Amino acid sequence: MLSGSTNVDYEIEGEQKPDYVRKRDSPDWFFAMGGYTYWYTAQVKTGSSQVVEVKIHFKDIYNWDQKKTTPIEGIRFSDKVLGSLHQSGVSKEYSMGGSLFFTWKY
Repeated sequence: MLSGSTNVDYEIEGEQKPDYVRKRDSPDWFFAMGGYTYWYTAQVKTGSSQVVEVKIHFKDIYNWDQKKTTPIEGIRFSDKVLGSLHQSGVSKEYSMGGSLFFTWKY
């Protein structure tokens, strides 16, 4: 911080971007989530604390996309087939989301 300067605290937010869990990275999360949206927010404090607080967020709705297929034990299932479980009342759509928080002192 420069001598005589004013403390300036500010926030930064990244744009929301789509991503996809790859089966090789985590088979459990691949089948549980598939695609999702992520973004970050950060609060920069330039006063005596000189801290950057960062949150990485994600969200998704577990639903049935009839154009997609998923391999399960060597058999390719379309979401149209899996969606029939939803339509018959055996399963349901649900919202997912969360945040990871960390602080960086400079």
